[in-house]
Amino acid sequence: MRFIAALISASLIVASAPGAAPAASDPVRIDAILSLTGSGSFVGVAESRALGILETTVNATGGIGGRPVKFQIADDQSSASVAVELGSASIARGAAVIIGPTLAGPCEALAPLVKGKAVEFCLSSGFHPERDSYGFTAGVSTLDQLVFAVRYLRLAGLTKIAALTTPDVNGQDADHGVQAALGRPENRDVVLTASAHFNLTDLAVDAQMAHIKSSGAQALINYNTGTPFGTVLHGYSDVGLDIPIVTQPAALNYAVMEQYAAFLPKELLITGLVGDAPAVAPRGAIQAALATYTAAFRAAGVTPDHTTALAWDPALIIIAGLRKLGPAASGPALNAYIQNLHGWSGINGEYDFRSSQGGLTPNSLVMVAWNAAQKTFVPVSRPGGAPLAAAPPR
Repeated sequence: MRFIAALISASLIVASAPGAAPAASDPVRIDAILSLTGSGSFVGVAESRALGILETTVNATGGIGGRPVKFQIADDQSSASVAVELGSASIARGAAVIIGPTLAGPCEALAPLVKGKAVEFCLSSGFHPERDSYGFTAGVSTLDQLVFAVRYLRLAGLTKIAALTTPDVNGQDADHGVQAALGRPENRDVVLTASAHFNLTDLAVDAQMAHIKSSGAQALINYNTGTPFGTVLHGYSDVGLDIPIVTQPAALNYAVMEQYAAFLPKELLITGLVGDAPAVAPRGAIQAALATYTAAFRAAGVTPDHTTALAWDPALIIIAGLRKLGPAASGPALNAYIQNLHGWSGINGEYDFRSSQGGLTPNSLVMVAWNAAQKTFVPVSRPGGAPLAAAPPR
């Protein structure tokens, strides 16, 4: 299944509408539910831009079976209830697959509605669908990301860590991931010096940061996004902390780095994927997939980052299914295709859905750092977490 360039000529979300057979010129409608507004908009807007670039590329190379593709993108406003409303409409229309939502909460809310009817390819790694369900997730699970992060810190000689989380679903997920990482035998020498919490609506976290500073922590893990992440960075700067912060992949976003440039830590570490670090990505099919992806964005005059990449591999996986099964494929047929897909190389690694609903393993993870001088992201580890010799100085 090493044919990324060929797969570019297809589509994302398909509807098997009843009635007369579509004409050859009729577009294959593709439903996507993304956070174009609300707390997840900085990710959802980038995902929407990526789907637009993919649509242009797909249609320039023949579409699906000669039919053009039209991505019908709806805004769930970063709301679970709106996502359910939009998803219900797609299912009622006969959609076989929905790309999205952007955030884990809306993905969770939509999951019971799609089961047995349509594939849900959630674009959040914080979504943990049941094995063999109709739900799939982009990237590597946040739980595996945090195990990877602690491994990287340990191998880098940082064994005293602190965690700062929120009481929402994402925060609880981060707490669980940190505890799971610390429970692994290889991390027995890693100590959690402080575990602090704050509310999503809090305007300051100076007290929590002061506690973390006094704990002697050598690194801080925080997995918030959007405004709460900005609050964390403000607090970090306010109390004069000078330790690395490890955060989630959505921070691999140039707009976010520009927004918070005035108070970014000297060492901001981000759990990325191999697609975020082409310099250390495996050669062969994965590098070829990255070349295709980069060329498409260059032609569109857009600089890609992690947020634009989130929808790319899921889209191409759906494309592979529709090319094989036909644009009128049913939800159950498409689900079965993905469940058995393996040996498929995308920009973020080689996929095997026989073992997980995400298809990727932690070996697809790379620790990435923001280089303020160069205004770009640079890898500081190899795939799997071993630090590079050229990691930033502390």
